[in-house]
Amino acid sequence: DRKELSDLGRSVPGHLKEVYLRIVEEPQVRSMLDEQNPSWRQAIAEDPGEDFKILQKKAGFNVSSTQQLSRLIFERYGVEFSNRWLTKKGGRSVEARVIKEIIKEQRRRDKDHPVLSFLESVLEYKLLEKIITAYIKRIPSFTREDGTLQVKYQITGTKSGRLSTTALGIHTIPKAGRSDIKKVFVSRWRDPRSEVNLAGS
Repeated sequence: DRKELSDLGRSVPGHLKEVYLRIVEEPQVRSMLDEQNPSWRQAIAEDPGEDFKILQKKAGFNVSSTQQLSRLIFERYGVEFSNRWLTKKGGRSVEARVIKEIIKEQRRRDKDHPVLSFLESVLEYKLLEKIITAYIKRIPSFTREDGTLQVKYQITGTKSGRLSTTALGIHTIPKAGRSDIKKVFVSRWRDPRSEVNLAGS
């Protein structure tokens, strides 16, 4: 649905910026930024409508920075690190899977721990960022003139035996309720469960 995609293309970046501004106001993030640059608030308030990358540069905090995020989580917020969260290179992983594990463990230990609201906002940010980079920006490149989506399916692409797609991750679309991105994909058949047009994919 081109209209749905267009609507999301306008609304999601604004939502991403809102989440970012919420994150930088978290106590430990705010404290870190105050130490780095005491005038960061004034810098990002000068032009709220400017390019998002410029906004992050002015604030001095990139949510996608593994180094900054791990320092906040494990040093500023004092979350106990587990070797389960080591990267292949021996660093501290802050991917979405790890953040979800940390949230689960911290809720069990202390449901009021200040790191929880921070991490929940980070997960929301990561989801919105994925929707923009993996779908909103890329779907037009895989769309035919008639509006149908052209992707390549792999039968042997997963260990579980499920179908997977290359280039555009149709099989990893966020579940309904977490995002409206699924509304962009409209089946050509009344009941999409009854037919799969592999020949046309």
